[in-house]
Amino acid sequence: MGQIAYDQRNFDISDTPENWNELITGKSFRGAGQRLRVAMYPGSIQSSFLVSFMEPYLYDKPVSMEIAGTGFEREWESYTEKRLGGRLGFEKRYTDDWRRGISFRLENVNVGHLEPDTPEEAVDVKGDNLLAGARLFIGRDTTDSRFRPTKGYNFDFGYEQVGGDHNFGIVSGTQRWYRTLYEDLSELKTVLETKIHGGSIVGDAPLFEKFYAGGTSTCRGFEYRGISPRAPNDDPIGSDWLVNGSAEVAVPLGSETFSWLFFTDAAVIETGKPRTAIGTGIQ
Repeated sequence: MGQIAYDQRNFDISDTPENWNELITGKSFRGAGQRLRVAMYPGSIQSSFLVSFMEPYLYDKPVSMEIAGTGFEREWESYTEKRLGGRLGFEKRYTDDWRRGISFRLENVNVGHLEPDTPEEAVDVKGDNLLAGARLFIGRDTTDSRFRPTKGYNFDFGYEQVGGDHNFGIVSGTQRWYRTLYEDLSELKTVLETKIHGGSIVGDAPLFEKFYAGGTSTCRGFEYRGISPRAPNDDPIGSDWLVNGSAEVAVPLGSETFSWLFFTDAAVIETGKPRTAIGTGIQ
């Protein structure tokens, strides 16, 4: 897999170029603090793209607006999944670190190239599936840094109602805590991060909207989507709910660039016993 991206964090959609030279040299579309990101992630098993525009201060108020178009294609064990859609979101920020917002998505999910042993859950949603969702959310961030927090906490909690070819709801929330355990003479900090995440489906959702665990972002030491209820052919088909948590200590290795990690992860789904793992690595 690879990544090709253009990311302008001081974009100005109204600063149109007066000539081709301004466009080519990057002297136009700059100066308003907006963000434009165009990215492609080509790969042999999974490919995706993203085009997004964000205005952080809509009408000069602490309200952000983001418009994005996305595409995704992945070869799963016995079928392929293709997504194409767009989303629109608004978020209001408050002086006491709270935020709240609403987002909308319109997406078509195509399930195809089914093999003879494809699970029934995938056969039932073969072809195009149109999804239209609206999500309300609240959150708070009291950390001291957006990129390398050493103290404080942040959380996000929301509910999305989805309609279209399928009708269901998704409730989910994530809470993270950060605490400095030790600070050396160079002011490099050893930090403990703990996290808990939970989600649940309200209603009957297709397998491509259900919860899976396993992999670097949920439960390290397990295969990607390796923690899931299974079909008779052993393919993962997703869980109606998921709870996972982790605790991680990051020890700096002489600078803020590299850290030595010690972690433990755990995940619980609707079937089977809790899965746990411990490990270490370099970040």
